Amino acid sequence: MMTVNSDQFESTLMFKEINEEPGTILNTYKNVKDSIKEATQILKTSKMVFIVGSGTSYHAGIVLQIGLLRRGIPAVAVRAPEFSHYMSEDPDGICAVLISQSGESREVLQSLELCIMKRINTIAVTNNGESPLAKKSTYSLITDAGKEESLAATKSHVAQLVVNYMLINNLSTNKNESSKIDNIQILAKMVEEILGQKELFKQISTNLMGRLVFLGNGLLHATAMEGALKFEETANLVTEAFPMGEYFHGPIQVLKYNDSVIILKGDEKFEFERIRSRVKEYTKNILVIGSDENCDIIIPKSVTDMFYPILYVIPLQMLANFKTILTGLSPDKPTRLNKIVR
Repeated sequence: MMTVNSDQFESTLMFKEINEEPGTILNTYKNVKDSIKEATQILKTSKMVFIVGSGTSYHAGIVLQIGLLRRGIPAVAVRAPEFSHYMSEDPDGICAVLISQSGESREVLQSLELCIMKRINTIAVTNNGESPLAKKSTYSLITDAGKEESLAATKSHVAQLVVNYMLINNLSTNKNESSKIDNIQILAKMVEEILGQKELFKQISTNLMGRLVFLGNGLLHATAMEGALKFEETANLVTEAFPMGEYFHGPIQVLKYNDSVIILKGDEKFEFERIRSRVKEYTKNILVIGSDENCDIIIPKSVTDMFYPILYVIPLQMLANFKTILTGLSPDKPTRLNKIVR
């Protein structure tokens, strides 16, 4: 492991863009608030909603899927290359939400063309208002989070998650729930608070060893998957992600003493203690992220768990950036990846 000074840790585009996320949250809300109602109406009247994306965008799609299902709207998140295999012979009443940072991803555009051919309503969620996805979709929600120069998606992912929150909130018939849209400013401040823990993140990144296993339930399973992907993309590490209980159905067999387990602790209590005590039998490296004071990284308590995917992903993004620097690699330019897959 390299010896790294503080300037090197903070010299990357990835670090810069993670620190722009409080502004991204506010800008996304401002840019999308006027167009969200039309998109929401489409979701309300749909018999089935497909949510299509790849990589980081797919993880955002899982969050939206859970939110829609909670509101009684049938929904399924699908990886873009697999979308054609899910398409019904009778597309009546189907809607597709297509998520792509660039709006130019090959498989997402292929999914869009299939929707157009089937005359399916489409909602684009993209950071690029001039993209084919934005221009050809029935409705477009343009996050306009600013150009993302690092290959690793960070602030664009947060923008996608803000759109998810706005869509779900707009679907609510509960006035108290709907009023939570005002908490966007509070969310931005909570993210600033998390970013203020950067020195802790630097310290923790030096302790992440071996294979990395990410565990999280519900919305935080999507975040666990995103964390695993970030470390794969940037630090070239072997990672896995599972719901907590699912980890005992086979995968724990290959856990080694020097591997690291990152547990995203949400609202569950009994299951968390059971998971942690069991994992402790096989590895010394356990990192717990949550809102309790005894967690290794403390997340501010949130008014809604729809904020969890945003609040919990920030430390994972930071840790991936710092760990990559420690390994002597650049998180901004992974050698085998491109920003846009065409």
